[in-house]
Amino acid sequence: MCPQHQQQYLLSPSSNTGFYDKLKEMLYQCDYKNEIIVMGDFNLNCEDKTSRQKLKQITDGFNLVQMVNGPTQITNNTSIQIDLISTTRPERITKPHNMVTGLSDHNMVLISTKLTIRWFSTSQKTSKKISKQP
Repeated sequence: MCPQHQQQYLLSPSSNTGFYDKLKEMLYQCDYKNEIIVMGDFNLNCEDKTSRQKLKQITDGFNLVQMVNGPTQITNNTSIQIDLISTTRPERITKPHNMVTGLSDHNMVLISTKLTIRWFSTSQKTSKKISKQP
């Protein structure tokens, strides 16, 4: 995730409040040397090509790969994919999860990632040999 954009945006593509412009603005400000992860309830059926076309243009333009498969919101009448997790480093994802919890009509979506050494702080200990003098 972009450190400068870890706040929550309560916009969705269906709200017609400039969602796509805000998303592009946020992505332009991210540091592409680092991994970028975009996640959330996008309130748009990503299994429908027409519905996802604009979002796909943006995510493709920023090299974001969608990691969640299958429907993420299941009701008595519908089964659609609206909760997404996209990353610029799909090779670091060891496993995407899409789990029914029964707590909501939304599944819980999450990813497992590989950790790199830079995530751990390292410290060096120095020791000095002290010899006894008679």
